Amino acid sequence: MTVNFYLDTTTSAILLVVGHKGKKFRISTGRVIKPTFHWNKDDQKVKSTFEDYQTINNELESLERHVKKVISDYKVLNNTVPTLEYVKQQISQDPNANSDKTFAALLKLFLKNAEDNNKKSTGYTYKAFVTDIDKFQEKERYKIAFENINAETVERYKKFLRTNKNSPYTIKNKLHLFKILLNFGKKNKFLKEFDEQLFTIKAPKSYGDKIYLTEDEIKVLEELKDLDPTDEIIRDGFLFQCYTGLRSSDLKTLKPLNIKEGLIRVVMHKTEQPVYIPVSDKAMMLLEKYKDQCASCFPLPTKEKYNIRIKEICNKAEIREEIALVRYEGTTRIEETLPKYLLVASHTGRRTFATHYILRGGRIEILSKLLGHSDITVTQRYFKDTPEVIAALSKQFI
Repeated sequence: MTVNFYLDTTTSAILLVVGHKGKKFRISTGRVIKPTFHWNKDDQKVKSTFEDYQTINNELESLERHVKKVISDYKVLNNTVPTLEYVKQQISQDPNANSDKTFAALLKLFLKNAEDNNKKSTGYTYKAFVTDIDKFQEKERYKIAFENINAETVERYKKFLRTNKNSPYTIKNKLHLFKILLNFGKKNKFLKEFDEQLFTIKAPKSYGDKIYLTEDEIKVLEELKDLDPTDEIIRDGFLFQCYTGLRSSDLKTLKPLNIKEGLIRVVMHKTEQPVYIPVSDKAMMLLEKYKDQCASCFPLPTKEKYNIRIKEICNKAEIREEIALVRYEGTTRIEETLPKYLLVASHTGRRTFATHYILRGGRIEILSKLLGHSDITVTQRYFKDTPEVIAALSKQFI
């Protein structure tokens, strides 16, 4: 039994066509596409040239799943294929009544949409968020459904994030992604309304968590021995960030063709800004080390694994200076102390490059260009809580 979609060029209506053994029936999906050139006959989808193409294609996919479920359920119960009349009757009652509109289906559709219609860096972010939601449900043994998206569920999710050492800023960003997910669900008729205020929080002011590695710490990391192959790649990738200031997303996709005449030439994924970065001797040695291993310069794992492993690698390198952290939640001052390695993440490499560039007398205007920032105020934020860098910058104007 086949399930297809067809555009009637006379009426411009999208029709569902179900066939079996030379017979078939057609039923309208309720969607009309004008002009008809917006329809892709081979893919049986609306082309991206049509304004609301994604919503319509999502509806078609949902309808197709529903029809196939009707057929599959019948085969399981009766050990035979249903008649076309039976399938037509089930669909005609309510084409969307039994379509998969669960929270799990929304996550799947959200991820597919992110991969199909966003920049790679955005796709990575959305994929990490969906993975995070899945882990929350698994570890907390708590299944999210549209009926229980309320203050209790949000608080449980926030507690889960805090337990897993997510910073207040990361928690704020993940709640924002949750809101994006649910708004996507509204648009695609998975749910009608939800309380957006539940997912809007003000990140507390925090001081001390914007760290960088010292020259001595970098040297210890460079000389670290007895790493397994995966950790060695991650260590080297992190060092390359310290040498060049690249984001992990740009490092992961860096190819040999991006390096010419001693310069890295790339367009940043996040800002879409072109940058030219000089390649130091140390950076070039790392490029040579991995040049024959894969199409990209560094065969790195996912960003999530990268961030987990670099902490452990820095711990092995005994990068354990006690860092005093202070944050404010409202008017409440909260102090805690953590070993430095727990605060290291992929962005620490980028911040390390930027910090040492300024400490060596580099100008912030040039640094901003090297980092691919569209606005110098973004670069300035790197150093607002770093007294030694502020002192180095002030010398430029004395």
